[in-house]
Amino acid sequence: MQKVATNAVNKSLTVRNWLIGYYIVEYEQNGEDRAKYGAAIVDKLAENLNVKGLSSRNLKLFRQFYLSYPQISQSLTDFLQKNAIMQTLSAQLSEYKYIEKMQTLSAQNDKNLKEVQILPQKIISNLSFSHLSELIKISDTLKRTFYELECIKGNWRNT
Repeated sequence: MQKVATNAVNKSLTVRNWLIGYYIVEYEQNGEDRAKYGAAIVDKLAENLNVKGLSSRNLKLFRQFYLSYPQISQSLTDFLQKNAIMQTLSAQLSEYKYIEKMQTLSAQNDKNLKEVQILPQKIISNLSFSHLSELIKISDTLKRTFYELECIKGNWRNT
């Protein structure tokens, strides 16, 4: 039971962090990668929020998380509606089909791997934000996808 609760909290924090990054980029920076008037916007937000865990450093990390994983928006509605605890059978079946496709592609050459993206539900469900904060440091999408797959296949979240 504790493991289920821990996973639910982790999923919620991961989504919260992505949403904060979304807000910073889309509303504070008007959709730009960087604010036109300097990086001070994040410092000002952190100062105005004055909430433990929402330091300037963390807000920058959340912004980078959003920019690195825009595909999470695809599963956000499902996550919020289902409260991240249960998924429908059809969603699970589509995930299994997608995983089979990824395994087939990964057996092929690297050129095909560039087209592979991990389902957002898999990212949220199987990777902690701590893992994701390390993965966003990898600018090469192919390399990041490789490590995402390794984390998921190895079930690194629970180790």
